[in-house]
Amino acid sequence: MNTKPLVLSLALLGAAALATGCAATGSGTAPAEQPVLTMSCERPMPIADFVKWAQQVTGRIYVYDRRVVTDAEISWVGDVKCTKGEVEQFVQTMLLVKGFAVQPRQQGEIEVLEIVPAERG
Repeated sequence: MNTKPLVLSLALLGAAALATGCAATGSGTAPAEQPVLTMSCERPMPIADFVKWAQQVTGRIYVYDRRVVTDAEISWVGDVKCTKGEVEQFVQTMLLVKGFAVQPRQQGEIEVLEIVPAERG
């Protein structure tokens, strides 16, 4: 049984993590042996920086129109613990709070996640 935690350090996350004050680090394993990440955010960050951070943590490709995605900032209080698979759900929820949705787009084998205004209703 492999119980090594997944560790994503500031060095791995690179400039986006340093610029935003956000980090994701390993902290154990979930019941199904999935690594658990602890995510923290020391200060609010522009959505553009949040998207860069999300791309580095999830490995997914996010795209958006800078004319549509505003200068709003994303932040959360305290540590958020989830598996790497749940990080994408966390990203989508945080974007939804700011009025954006994530639409998967695929051409051939390449899938990107487009950030668009959420429909409120």
